[in-house]
Amino acid sequence: MTKYLLGLLTLILMSCGSGTTSDYAARPTVDPSELKFKKGDCLEFKIDSLTYGVGVVFDFSKDEGGIWYGLLLTDYESTNNPTTDSIINGRFLGRKIQSSLNDKGFEIGIDTEYVLDSLLTDNFSLVGNLTLSGKVRLGAQGATSDMDGLIQKLENGKERRLNPPDDYREHLTKSEKFRPDEYFDVRDFIER
Repeated sequence: MTKYLLGLLTLILMSCGSGTTSDYAARPTVDPSELKFKKGDCLEFKIDSLTYGVGVVFDFSKDEGGIWYGLLLTDYESTNNPTTDSIINGRFLGRKIQSSLNDKGFEIGIDTEYVLDSLLTDNFSLVGNLTLSGKVRLGAQGATSDMDGLIQKLENGKERRLNPPDDYREHLTKSEKFRPDEYFDVRDFIER
């Protein structure tokens, strides 16, 4: 049995190390001078004619279409313009992801929606900046290049969080019906 396990482990290690960096497409880097916003910037946007929503810039990506800003979406929804304090007191949309590397048995992943930079110009305004901690890990990821798509994804995310989430360990047994979506306090992911 031990010989079998050692053989299997050796096979796994060999297969993991067989790829070289030339096997993978290099991700284009984003020059900081190209960015309109920086990591931690809190951006307000209109959900409808009266209501504001908020996303926090976390990541950047670039392709032939332009620069994509990874926004951590929040549950902020108000007719009042957001403030940094109201954002800190809000929650991020996220999920627990099973992990054997963490003593708790899971990692928290914050859902990220990548938004094309051309969409930011007319639809988003800077509220302030939060210094995000190293605790932020990505959960579900999506991308959109139009405001209707972003608003729909935000509304769908909030709707999925109306009921308590399934336990993160049930992802194999529930398969397609597994629903891990939940909220996490913004203040737990910022430096103070």
